[in-house]
Amino acid sequence: MRKKSLIFILVAIPFLLKASVVDSLSRQLNQVRGKERILVLNELAYQLMYEKPIEAIAYGREALVLASNQSDSLLYAQTCNDISLPFLVTGDFDSVIHYNELAYGIRMRHRDYAKAGANLAKLAQAFYEKADYKKSFYFQNQAYRMYLAQKDTGRLVNITNALGVLFEKFGQTQQAEFWYKRSESWALKMGMERDYYIARMNQGILARRAGAFVKAESIFESCRDFFEQNAYADDQAHFFESIGVLYRSSGRSKLGEASYLRALQANEELGSKPGIAMCYRNLGYCLQDQNKVKEAIAYFEKAWSISNELGLADQLQLIEFDLYESWKKLGDSNRALHWLEKHKASSDSVYSYQTRELATEYSARFELEKHRSDLLLREKELLRAQLDIKRRNLWLIIAFSVLVLGISALIFFRREQLFRRLKWEEEAKNQLNEERLRIARDLHDNLGADLSWITSELDVHAYAENNPSHRLRYEAMADKMREAGRSLRDTLWAIYRNEGNLNELVSRLQNQSNMALQQAGIGFDADIPETPIELSPTVSLHLYRILKELINNTIKHSGATRIHMKALKQQEVFRITYQDNGRGISDNSGLEGYGLTNIKTRAEEAGFEFKWSNLPEGGVQLVLTKQMQSPV
Repeated sequence: MRKKSLIFILVAIPFLLKASVVDSLSRQLNQVRGKERILVLNELAYQLMYEKPIEAIAYGREALVLASNQSDSLLYAQTCNDISLPFLVTGDFDSVIHYNELAYGIRMRHRDYAKAGANLAKLAQAFYEKADYKKSFYFQNQAYRMYLAQKDTGRLVNITNALGVLFEKFGQTQQAEFWYKRSESWALKMGMERDYYIARMNQGILARRAGAFVKAESIFESCRDFFEQNAYADDQAHFFESIGVLYRSSGRSKLGEASYLRALQANEELGSKPGIAMCYRNLGYCLQDQNKVKEAIAYFEKAWSISNELGLADQLQLIEFDLYESWKKLGDSNRALHWLEKHKASSDSVYSYQTRELATEYSARFELEKHRSDLLLREKELLRAQLDIKRRNLWLIIAFSVLVLGISALIFFRREQLFRRLKWEEEAKNQLNEERLRIARDLHDNLGADLSWITSELDVHAYAENNPSHRLRYEAMADKMREAGRSLRDTLWAIYRNEGNLNELVSRLQNQSNMALQQAGIGFDADIPETPIELSPTVSLHLYRILKELINNTIKHSGATRIHMKALKQQEVFRITYQDNGRGISDNSGLEGYGLTNIKTRAEEAGFEFKWSNLPEGGVQLVLTKQMQSPV
């Protein structure tokens, strides 16, 4: 019972957190105007795109109306980008293409290449979902070239995976396998666990399609623990759908049914209705294989209902034919004929359906433009009313100040000043939180993926380079970009935390450095007080990077076998001592040789006093001291 309760709590926490964020944004929406309101609407569209995509689209449409009245074209581009995400979830790929083309054009004019590349990637995904693989390859290749020009290593692993999928669609299996293996190799070197297993899974899918079921199953099973325990819901859905196809293709429909049920669970957690519909359909196939035709029909009907709700005309045709075949197998000619007629009607109306969708979209845009002038006029009247209120308040304050005694006026103004300061501080805090959310999302969506892409591109050049010196140079550049990616992840970790403590920081440091320390044969122990020492986000980030750089220096330069770190809090003094038992710092290396100049600079920015010395018994000792407040 305790285990079930714990599992329920762990599953519920992310949803409760997201609900809290959405509630907070909804409250802010009634208090902000102008650009701030647009940013909140965009964030609501982003947060709700999976759970409530229709509501997310409504928020995005309102943001588009407001953004079109602003002079900030980049803000309009961001709004187009954000509204395309719920359209992607609902399967409206034409809208995804329309809004990403708008955003791409604006960002290219402003030379915002990193975000323009993200729009190219979404265009490639939309055309892939529409089965237009040539256009998908074109945009994927354009994104590839753009990331290469921008030296954006972060997205290379993802791009090569996507290119492998497209080569597979073109029937070029050797090219597909080459890119999958390259992606796997780069992801492993960069420590990108998720991308490593995605590349492995794609190789398993390729083997399955080639009929090598034993090889495919071996690859899938090597990935199972990761996808069951550590993967996001969308990756879990993809994995269990893929292994379900393997089981069904190899005549093991019972195992296929179990895998599709797991995929269905992941899609329900994700809130992906197209994914849920696809799982229902595949479950129907598995049950048909087991001669459970009635149960299969129940799943087909569920898949049809969702596809009809989403307007997925192509899916409706296929499912209607599945239902026709199933009822025909049961000998119910009336129901079989019913679904056959619906199948024919759907086939005839695909193009008219798409035309109606396009007409609806343009009609909505027309209505938005129609109300634009009304919104501007109301905004003008509201500003005028606010100005009149401010003028009246000013005269009242002046008249009241003349009538009251000097001491009363002084008390009044002090109270007024306190009230305004508290209000401004609250507004500033809200704006800061919004800005942190936006910056973190932009860094994650663009810069993080871009850094990975550049690293992968450098690895490609290193792999293809015959000149040893050039290869070493490429590999050194790739290692530098990996370090930048890890630094970015550390920054995002600090941005998302309002405050933390030293114990969390050291735990993260040990997890991040454990593999490198083991490979170097270096032991690491930390003496940390049991009572948590609170750290502000800025100090936490600086201290994390200082300690991480010290560990890296010990691994690279010291020849040590042991690292000891001790933290001590005495009254108003916070002190961290770092020691290793290596060769120490030689006189001719100085601060620059051991990389301590950068560490000293970071320490000063975080308010630490920094000292170092060689130990008599060998090794080096570095001490960071700070006069403490609460938190540090």
